Amino acid sequence: MKRWAGLAAALVVASALLLTGTAGARQAQAQAAISLDLPRNSPLIAGQLTAVEVSVTSQRAVRGVVSVSTSSFEFGGSTVYQVPVELAAGTPVEFPLAVVAGFGGLELQAELVVGGESVAQAELRRFGDEAPGVLAAVLGVDAPGAVEMRAGTGSATTYQVSSERLETVGLLGTSYLITSPGALRSLTQPALLAVITWTADGGQLLVVGAEGSADDLLPEAWAQGPAGLGEVNYVDDSWAQSGLSLPARTIAGGAGQIDPQMLMGEVPVSSIDDLASDAGFSLPSLRSLLVLLGVYVLAAGPITYLVLKRMGSTHLAWRVLPLLAVVCTGMALVVGAGLRSDRGSSYASVVEVWPTGSKATTTILVSSTRSDIRTVEAPQAWHYTGSGQIVGWGPTSEGAVSVEPGRTGVAVSSNLTAGGAASMQLTGPAPQFDGALTIDQIVLDGATVVARVTNNSGVQLTEVVALLGTEAVEIGELADGESRSFTIEHSARLRQRLDELAAWGVNQFGGRPSRSSPIAAGVWSQWRGIEGLNAFPDGYVGVVGWSRDLEPPTSDIS
Repeated sequence: MKRWAGLAAALVVASALLLTGTAGARQAQAQAAISLDLPRNSPLIAGQLTAVEVSVTSQRAVRGVVSVSTSSFEFGGSTVYQVPVELAAGTPVEFPLAVVAGFGGLELQAELVVGGESVAQAELRRFGDEAPGVLAAVLGVDAPGAVEMRAGTGSATTYQVSSERLETVGLLGTSYLITSPGALRSLTQPALLAVITWTADGGQLLVVGAEGSADDLLPEAWAQGPAGLGEVNYVDDSWAQSGLSLPARTIAGGAGQIDPQMLMGEVPVSSIDDLASDAGFSLPSLRSLLVLLGVYVLAAGPITYLVLKRMGSTHLAWRVLPLLAVVCTGMALVVGAGLRSDRGSSYASVVEVWPTGSKATTTILVSSTRSDIRTVEAPQAWHYTGSGQIVGWGPTSEGAVSVEPGRTGVAVSSNLTAGGAASMQLTGPAPQFDGALTIDQIVLDGATVVARVTNNSGVQLTEVVALLGTEAVEIGELADGESRSFTIEHSARLRQRLDELAAWGVNQFGGRPSRSSPIAAGVWSQWRGIEGLNAFPDGYVGVVGWSRDLEPPTSDIS
């Protein structure tokens, strides 16, 4: 009797706790709110990151998770971004979130989850076919909400940035940064690095102050020459009335004007094929499958009939044929298990080495022989830029890819079924590659350029080519520390092929990649397609080399 009384008491207490928790969640739902906002004129270009403003508030102090999901017609299905938040009563929490735009634009659903229950929801939908605008970030100076651009070319929408924002999402989709020398000096080192990288990538930095008053904060070479692909200009307090010069690129950092070669030429479009080959994904050849089918048909038909007829036991066929089917099925399972056992993870990185710093775009393929969650971790200031699925090798991720961004890095997870795989693409700064390739001793003679390239990467580089316009010149192999001079002539843009692919001997009409080849042609073509003409701007000489011996810029794969 006492035992039952104790059980009843336990049930009453548990029920009371459950009801209290439910009531608390309902109360939080009535007092919480969440909103999503995208600044007007924010450009939305497929495959490119954009910064969405998230605001959360609650009339009660709560601890929860902001979950933002996207199903924006892009690169591998939906993605869920999860950010833990602690809300003080009546105090809003606001933060930017870097998300990937899809081919159709952006479609987001957000919710605040407290105690496992959704207590506030919001949506944001923006179509990608709307005309892209121009954004101007403002730091430490007064500015109107919109600034006219010169020659009647429209206006730029302004928004305020902070050191913390620069550390997390940088200046995504932004063409101008208007600031002062004092504001630049107040930035943390990671935030200042984000400004320098953005400028070198094509941004226009306007410093409201005396000429040269911020030069000591910027790369020394910028005082005497161009600021990478961007510009640094000193202006006075009347800059807003004077207007802004038309930016050379609508967006700094990629997604520039589409390269005609990517539209007119036959190029590998799948980044998955190279990674799948490296990871050990393979299928039996058609000949092997036909031989197996032929053997089964012969064994189940004429051979079984003749053997049983000679034995005078044709009545046993109903026993022999099912047994033969079981044996053949078992053999197929053994062969299939052998094919899956060799699978692992693989990656390919495109590292851009500029005099002002390096950045990398890494595509990683993860696989699992059993149902499992695989996670990729990347360093600070890195962002997830998309995912892909392998078609033809069974199911991949069971749900959305989960992204957990933070100030110390980002973690991307995918729930895989047995034998499944998924790819994840991330991008961010890669200072470990600074100076890995240098180009100097440049001599210009009309349309002909003579220059020298030096390999400082620490490993031997193969399939090295120099690029200018659409011209490619083979350099060959470069040992670590080796320098080589080359001559290249500038050529017009409108060509119908990627000359570097021809130099590398890549089958531009598809075909199975070689597992021994160091060239990830699909990953390369995808990067060139997204970067557009900004990949190799007109008038810039580039050198590309490949290696299998460099470590991936991402931190960990588990």
